[in-house]
Amino acid sequence: NDMTALALRGVQLGGAGYTFAGNALALDAAGFITVLGGSHTVGLPLTLGGDTAVTAAPGTALALDGDIDGAGGLTLTGAQFALVGANTFAGPFTHVRGIVSFADTAALGLNAAPVVLGEGAFRYTGPSAAFARDLTLRAGVQAATNRAAVIDITDPAATLTVSGQVRTEGGAFVKTGPGTVAFTFPGAQTIGLNYYGRASGVLAFDEDGILTNGNNRFTIERGTVRLGAPGQTNVIQAGWVGCRSLYSPTLEINGGYHRFVNDYFTIARGTGTAASPQSPGMTVDGGATVVMEGSGFVMDNAQGQPDHRGRPWLRVDGGSTFKVNGHVFLGENDKATGTVDVVNGSTFISDNQSSDRGMIVSPSTGADMTITFDSASTNRAYLMRVARGGKVTYKGGSVLELDGSPINATAGGNTEGTVTFDNATLRQRTASRSSDWFPGSHGLSVGAGGLTVDVSKYAWIGPALKPSGTGGAITKTGPGTLALRPPQVPVTVAEGTLALTADAVNVAPAPSAPVTVLPGASIEVSGANALAVTPVATDALLLKAPTLAAYPDEWTFLGTAQAGRTDGHLRLTPDLNAGTGCAWLLRKRAVTAPWTARFTYRIFAQTATPADGAAFIIQNDPRGTAALGGGAQNAGYQSGAGVPGITDSVAIGLIGYTNYRWLTLGQGGLWTATNAVLPAFDNTGAPWQVTVRYDGEGTL
Repeated sequence: NDMTALALRGVQLGGAGYTFAGNALALDAAGFITVLGGSHTVGLPLTLGGDTAVTAAPGTALALDGDIDGAGGLTLTGAQFALVGANTFAGPFTHVRGIVSFADTAALGLNAAPVVLGEGAFRYTGPSAAFARDLTLRAGVQAATNRAAVIDITDPAATLTVSGQVRTEGGAFVKTGPGTVAFTFPGAQTIGLNYYGRASGVLAFDEDGILTNGNNRFTIERGTVRLGAPGQTNVIQAGWVGCRSLYSPTLEINGGYHRFVNDYFTIARGTGTAASPQSPGMTVDGGATVVMEGSGFVMDNAQGQPDHRGRPWLRVDGGSTFKVNGHVFLGENDKATGTVDVVNGSTFISDNQSSDRGMIVSPSTGADMTITFDSASTNRAYLMRVARGGKVTYKGGSVLELDGSPINATAGGNTEGTVTFDNATLRQRTASRSSDWFPGSHGLSVGAGGLTVDVSKYAWIGPALKPSGTGGAITKTGPGTLALRPPQVPVTVAEGTLALTADAVNVAPAPSAPVTVLPGASIEVSGANALAVTPVATDALLLKAPTLAAYPDEWTFLGTAQAGRTDGHLRLTPDLNAGTGCAWLLRKRAVTAPWTARFTYRIFAQTATPADGAAFIIQNDPRGTAALGGGAQNAGYQSGAGVPGITDSVAIGLIGYTNYRWLTLGQGGLWTATNAVLPAFDNTGAPWQVTVRYDGEGTL
């Protein structure tokens, strides 16, 4: 253009390709540039008289190389665009669809309104830079919800720092490219919103922002996303750090409060193969709080990737908190190799109370997962189990606050992981509950720094505690009772009671380390052979005569009931979601002659007014020891209201609900008579003493 004041309403381009050069071109208030085909370059300056619509057909490209000024704004819709000039136009910048490349944030103009990123990508090709404007993510609003707003940082050494507020109006957010994008706004933000399709494939997005693989609403495919600033609060939908690609992306969080509010958050979702393992990861530092409010937190899921190999990692540091409301699967794929490090006064919380879930290390038996809590850090969980391949260590003054283990933590591979305590504390998370710690085949050991076990009510440790290396000692504190098999490291009972049990009634126990009971504390022995191998120094010994409940090999267990204790307790149901369990004696007893049976019933519960039902049953049901009725007020005896459960039987029930508290009698699988109103149940763990007598002449 060699004209000095060329003004047009618009320009329409087609053909193989044109280049505009020369003097400035002014577009009027309804200005436009339309590309129908080919690839073109506008190398001359543009002056925008109003909001200018730049539209390119699919498969085309337009480079705006000249400086752009004027009072108007710029709206880009279509294929691929490149902004090269130092643009000073005063109107808004809106990207509707396509891929926009730029090497200088000035290319987006000077308007103070938020920059809009629609369906497609911002591809930043410059060096590290600051971007102070607000950013609105608007993918998936005008079109289907499988659209994404993508930020692509092409230089691995570059960080694009967005200090303005990020707000999502629709669609997903994807970060790609080897560089870093940092969001540092000191206030509330939303990043990623809509859900969309989950086809399987390597990450790909076209110029319309349509995703062609299984990404989530917030996905880091490559490079780094950095979150965090004083006062920053992010609401982010379900996220993946690493998808089905051969990169090792990172999410860095430093300070602030961050909510992930839907579905599972995953580190390594199909990331890596056997030929090219990848190590996506996440750091939480600077006192940040991260809360996974959706379905849960997963480390390594194959997501259909053939021959998948992920190496995920997580580090929680600097007094930060990582809290998961849903399930925790650390090493969901059995080929995973990963680490979790919680250090320097940080906390990892698992708040799930599903009876078969909680915090699970190496849930796909064989995953090689190393979990370490160090330097006065805390692991707080309701339920936990460590499967084969899992290795968990608490050291440096760290604390495990744990109520127990899921009901499927019994034996075999799903409990063959190891847990080591070395200068650490194990305590009950909920003071009013009973705790089942690491039943089944868990390998428990105590390092030179020792283990303090703090029990407020009643707790069991399943396997024998063994020395790790030179070994240390166990100190029992708290007013409650700890039931323990003969330990292989010395034990000092400083407070409360130690209930010493046998490994098994008919098996000679292994040699045991000594137990010392300090003044004011006590020890009780309730299993066969316990004193035969355990030297005890005490002036407060209670020898409890073994009862039938102390012989687990005499019983069979159904439902949620847990076997294996030799301390005189049969646990029928855990204090979790609703469940039904029973324990039957394996050998039938004659009940025609006079007899007396005595048992103690206890409730350990989280709530102050628990609801429960228990039944003492004598039966000759055809199902034998496989017989079990319904839950709640059926108390495992009848199948439902008016529906017989365990037939050919008589029963006595203790049923306690808010408005239904009865001593109940049953016959033929139905509760048939109510004789007395029971006191309200509570969570003190106080024993209810029950005696049942039969006179041999028909009176029970």
